[in-house]
Amino acid sequence: MTKLKGLTFLIAGCVLLSGCSGDKSYNDLQNYMQEIKARPVGEIEPLPTFRSHKTFRYGAIAMRSPFLLRCRRLIPVQAKTAMNGHC
Repeated sequence: MTKLKGLTFLIAGCVLLSGCSGDKSYNDLQNYMQEIKARPVGEIEPLPTFRSHKTFRYGAIAMRSPFLLRCRRLIPVQAKTAMNGHC
């Protein structure tokens, strides 16, 4: 049985390697590359002009964040300082 496996692998290897020993000319590829290079070269459109916008300064930075929950309960001063002011 092992001789059969070995013979199978040997035959499969020979078949696979035989595909690499074909004609070494790449005439079809070279013809295609010449055809591509013979085509007219296109132009790239220039980038559109960039309009600068007026600078906006956010003035509500000192206000409460809308993404944090409000504290609805009274918290003793000790617990509030331990939580660094966050609920």
